[in-house]
Amino acid sequence: MQKGEEAKLKLTADAISKLGSLADFKYHKMSSEAVVKHFNSDSSAGLSQKEAKIRGERDGLNELDKEEETSLWDRIKE
Repeated sequence: MQKGEEAKLKLTADAISKLGSLADFKYHKMSSEAVVKHFNSDSSAGLSQKEAKIRGERDGLNELDKEEETSLWDRIKE
């Protein structure tokens, strides 16, 4: 397995470990309206600052982990 593939595999494993269960991995199959309703949000107004802060503290920030960059030398070696 190449270095870049190992990093992607690790990121995937980390993301899966953060799921409470596989049942949590369902929102991509739902309509956007159903997801908004499920999370008690509003698609045009979004969350209030207070609610966003509460959810951010409870659930973590809505951001992706930065992917490790492959150096030019490693890309040339591959």
